[in-house]
Amino acid sequence: NAPRVSGLSELKAGWSSTTATIDNDVPGGATDVSGFTALVFRAGVNWGDRRTSPNLPQDLTVELTDGTGASEGVVVGVYSGALFYPPGEVNPVPKLFLNTVRIPLSAFLRVDLNDIRRVTFRFDQSNSGALLISDLAFAK
Repeated sequence: NAPRVSGLSELKAGWSSTTATIDNDVPGGATDVSGFTALVFRAGVNWGDRRTSPNLPQDLTVELTDGTGASEGVVVGVYSGALFYPPGEVNPVPKLFLNTVRIPLSAFLRVDLNDIRRVTFRFDQSNSGALLISDLAFAK
């Protein structure tokens, strides 16, 4: 028997409402993101989830909230084409891609980048879908 090898962990996110969200609180002591240039994460369409429409890309809004409660959202598709439906047929199955989404922090004009408290994924661009998400970070 071959040893079991684990890959990167991913968050399986699926939704059936445009009001679905996932909140990611920024740890205390790390809320000043003003020295970074982008918010990045890796994501791919979860084609095996029944909520995903075949051959259609996905999209979502990423929202930053600062310490005063001010927030601003940016639609991922404006900055990235990473959430495409993967190529391939049912047999053999489509291939899973976790692509890098990179959103410039300069897109978030109405929040204080010196005090970001939360990153929210708002699944408000389609009635249903599913993504695999990994590696959420602020980067230079």
